[in-house]
Amino acid sequence: MPLNKVKVEKLFSAYSGSDDVLQMEEFKMVLEKIGVDTSMTEQLFEAADYSHNKAVDLAEFVQWILDSRIDISHIKAKNILDRKKVEDLFNKYCGADNELQVNEFTLLLGHLGMDTMKAKAIFRAADTDRNGVVSLNEFIRWVLHDNIKIK
Repeated sequence: MPLNKVKVEKLFSAYSGSDDVLQMEEFKMVLEKIGVDTSMTEQLFEAADYSHNKAVDLAEFVQWILDSRIDISHIKAKNILDRKKVEDLFNKYCGADNELQVNEFTLLLGHLGMDTMKAKAIFRAADTDRNGVVSLNEFIRWVLHDNIKIK
């Protein structure tokens, strides 16, 4: 099956940060999205990082998809996260610390039309490193895991 470059580029931009590269954690989220076992994330990341600069740019990502013969045909382009929308929403509610406190998270849930009565439980689920705040990457993971629709 021929590679759908538009889909690959959209997938890349959905997970790359403002630096326009995939860091290890972002790369792992891509692996999860495309259904690749993440137990070997480090090795796969190193394989995709052709320039050995500890980041994967778009050209490297496209080449890695081609070299690995990874089939992404099952992923619908419309279901690929719009990272910009997610970041904008996150930034609208996070404080100067660039993290969401439980009260900020509760307001954000209200914006999404979700039940704010369950905010603390949902917050705990999103706070995967258990440090009492939700980072942007944790927020993105939560949005992906729960298939949250961002308006």
